[in-house]
Amino acid sequence: MIEYHLSFNTISDSADGKHPDVEVIDYRYGASGHSGTIANREMASLGETFKQDNVTITIPQMEFLYFKWRILASGEICEERVDLSTSLPKELKELYLHFIMRGSQLHVFLIDRR
Repeated sequence: MIEYHLSFNTISDSADGKHPDVEVIDYRYGASGHSGTIANREMASLGETFKQDNVTITIPQMEFLYFKWRILASGEICEERVDLSTSLPKELKELYLHFIMRGSQLHVFLIDRR
């Protein structure tokens, strides 16, 4: 089991640090379905979007992460699924991941807190 610290913040990670450049429509951290690993289904079904998330969960190693977002300036909708099964070190017990959406690109940052 790995303790994951997962976060995104469309406000502080925006170009001006005050106003989001994107809005997150949906996201999923792996296939576990554990609470905190998926966007709130009720909010998503109502068309609400997500500005930030910061969750700590202990689960087996995640296989993938998925984000769907809208670029506010153009209205373009982007989505990305990142395969983590071969990307993350196997021996970790604690992992910090931060996600930033810049335009149509999803950036995944692995933060070493050792």
